Amino acid sequence: VHFRILAMVFDISSGQSACLLFFVYLTSLYGYAEFLEYIRKSRKKVHGSTTGMEDGALLQDLEEESKPALPSGKVMLMPLCYSTLLRALRLDVDALREVKPMLRNASEMGVLLAWFFLCDRSDLIASGEKSYSRDFFIFFMLLLTAVFLWVELHVSKCKAAPLNRDQTEEWKGWMQVMFLLYHYFEAKEMYNAIRLFIAAYVWMTGFGNFSYYYVRKDFTLGRFAHMMWRLNFFVFFCCLVLRNDYVLYYICPMHTIFTLFIYIVLGTLNQYNSSGMGIAIKFGACFAIVGILWEAPGVFRTVFRPLEPLVGYVDPRKPDIDPLHEWEFRSGLDRYIWIWGMACAFFHPRFERALNTLDEMKSRTTALCIRL
Repeated sequence: VHFRILAMVFDISSGQSACLLFFVYLTSLYGYAEFLEYIRKSRKKVHGSTTGMEDGALLQDLEEESKPALPSGKVMLMPLCYSTLLRALRLDVDALREVKPMLRNASEMGVLLAWFFLCDRSDLIASGEKSYSRDFFIFFMLLLTAVFLWVELHVSKCKAAPLNRDQTEEWKGWMQVMFLLYHYFEAKEMYNAIRLFIAAYVWMTGFGNFSYYYVRKDFTLGRFAHMMWRLNFFVFFCCLVLRNDYVLYYICPMHTIFTLFIYIVLGTLNQYNSSGMGIAIKFGACFAIVGILWEAPGVFRTVFRPLEPLVGYVDPRKPDIDPLHEWEFRSGLDRYIWIWGMACAFFHPRFERALNTLDEMKSRTTALCIRL
């Protein structure tokens, strides 16, 4: 009811009003937690250690009063109903202290989403026409490259294996900069490069997920759910606040579907992952999945038709096209690259050992030349 009232008064959807109330409540909780922390510190400074003991007793009484009474006969539900977060939502003082960093992060995220809404869905900030200047674009990229080189030469001391976490994070950061500049300036001549960057992102999906599951052998649902949450939680709120379709952020559903494929392929009969023949069969299964889903006529749209409310998109400029066309087109462009990423992850240890062998040979050759 409250959501509908907000929607009618402020001309926003029920999802937007729900997000508004949710983040306002979390921000209020964070403010209350900061207030409690300020009171605790100020009393310690004013009264000293002796009175601080009385203060501690006072705070303890407050905490005891704020804790809800445990219902009898529901012991099994206690871990769920009285978790730290739920106790914080019920203004438990101890729980508020524990989750204060999380409440701060949620408040900052709410401010960012509000800024997105004001910039993109309101008349508060006027829209402007995009203009592209190749000279300025190149100058900006050269400036960023100079900063990167300075950091690499004076700050970074990384000498880890190829394609380690720091390198891939740096790689993704550069691609994100290019994505931003491409859309900000509408640099159409950079389209081919952007397509390669998107393919590289999907390649990292195969490389990273295969490396994790192959080495860690952690196929628990908790780990998989955590990965799905990391991939989609921000875009979920963006879709609600900006009333956009999920497939407009197509890199997230692409990561999601290919991560799901990797999880299913490696998680099924995972005891054979240590066998070369088993891995070869599973690579063949990946190619079979892609071939049937994207190459066979009509299969893709039949499989994803039940998910049309989630991955469907109707282009206002082309209302007669099938809602699944955009999702089929975007996901189909890079449908094989994630398998190549898995193959690179499988052979990566051998590649690393080969590089180490070359380094050792170089060191021996250098030492021999010095002796001679």
